[in-house]
Amino acid sequence: MGAADPRRLHVRRSRRSPCSTCDPTRAAAFPKDLRASLPAKDGNLYLRDIGPEVVEQVWRRFVTALTPLREAGRFGAVLFSFPRWFPIGRRNKDYVVECLRR
Repeated sequence: MGAADPRRLHVRRSRRSPCSTCDPTRAAAFPKDLRASLPAKDGNLYLRDIGPEVVEQVWRRFVTALTPLREAGRFGAVLFSFPRWFPIGRRNKDYVVECLRR
């Protein structure tokens, strides 16, 4: 196996990235223009709390942000860091496949 290519950049999706890792996320982590579409709820929001149109918009923006890296041939990989309470099971495996599809 060869050495890692230092020109490639890798991206980590984490709790601070809304709608991606199933971790609880505060409304403040969402882009300002999407916050009005979030449910009025104190504390953390979970993926199940958020409408599909907001989830789609957050994903679209994430993928769009990676486009310049891809076009420049510098995109490496995306690492998804899921919480401990994300056990192996059909629903969670389906979600991981959905992340790969996007």
